[in-house]
Amino acid sequence: MRVRIFEKKFLSLIRIATDHEGFVIKLSTNKLNTNNVSWGSLVEIIDFNQGEDGILEIDVYCKSLVRINKEFVGQHGLQFSHVESFQHWSQDPQYLKLPLANLTSSLHSTIRDNPLLNSLYQGKKQHKATWVLARWLELLPVSLKVKSSFINHYGCKQAKFFVETIILNKN
Repeated sequence: MRVRIFEKKFLSLIRIATDHEGFVIKLSTNKLNTNNVSWGSLVEIIDFNQGEDGILEIDVYCKSLVRINKEFVGQHGLQFSHVESFQHWSQDPQYLKLPLANLTSSLHSTIRDNPLLNSLYQGKKQHKATWVLARWLELLPVSLKVKSSFINHYGCKQAKFFVETIILNKN
């Protein structure tokens, strides 16, 4: 994932993250109170670049999903918290071979036809059903609340049904 760093406080975050185990990306929307999102992605910085407009861009890799506990605001207005890694259905080997031929081919076409997505997903793992489902859940224009339900409540089979319903118009 590529992240653009345009606020000064986030330059401090980069310095802190490079000295430690990375940082957590926590999704939020204006409609959803960020305190209601209790999970995030622990990411590691893998590359730095400068965009054409001079803005710092960093490429990050998700090391694990984490539960967020005891949030507090530190220097420069950055949020800090205690985190705990957890296993997610996308990491469960029993689902790697789940049949998804139509979803896989449509995801492949979507990524191939979009230069930004094609560069973002360089390590494509389209032979893994869980990777395909997780990417569709990232890309679908559904609310954060719906996406969060596949982290907190629903498993791989429910994710498959949900994505197929939207992408393949199955009911």
